[in-house]
Amino acid sequence: MRGLHSRHVLRRPLRPQAHANDPECGQRPVPALSHHGSQVRERRLRNLGWLSYGALKGDGILIVVNAVGAALQTLYILAYLHYCPRKRVVLLQTATLLGVLLLGYGYFWLLVPDPEGRLQQLGLFCSVFTISMYLSPLADLAKVIQTKSTQCLSYPLTIATLLTSASWCLYGFQLRDPYIMVSNFPGIITSFIRFWLFWKYPQEQDRNYRLLQT
Repeated sequence: MRGLHSRHVLRRPLRPQAHANDPECGQRPVPALSHHGSQVRERRLRNLGWLSYGALKGDGILIVVNAVGAALQTLYILAYLHYCPRKRVVLLQTATLLGVLLLGYGYFWLLVPDPEGRLQQLGLFCSVFTISMYLSPLADLAKVIQTKSTQCLSYPLTIATLLTSASWCLYGFQLRDPYIMVSNFPGIITSFIRFWLFWKYPQEQDRNYRLLQT
């Protein structure tokens, strides 16, 4: 048995063992909430931006989808605030985000009187913000390549992102709306990059590695 155990130990992949202390991958009191706290606030801002764009354009689908999204993100933020140990920092970040939101509304609705110009500028703002959100996880993808582990990635979330991005791209193409179509295309690209990482670094290997450690 000792020989068998030693052979298994020698065959373990040599990769960093710092996942437990990693702020993105480690174990924390409320991992499901604390992992996406800042991203949820950004998504809520994105939902509110597209909600305003849909209201200005008179698009019922944009209004309903983003109103529901904003409501769900608000509930998520409230749950995050309830369980987060550093409520003061989170409240400050949320207040800052609300301040940015109010400034944006003041600019678009008070300083841009032309409805057509307001629609174009708001669409451009929502597109840039959505693209930046899709590209923000690239740092995590670089970490996956460095550690050769996909434990930080969610396979169901990757599938949902691909389906959502493709659906909005098709919807934007049908409406001939470049702001909706172009802003969601990076979501398709990053989803395929994640699928490639799941194929190259399957999570089954990490599971076997943890079993060998025990």
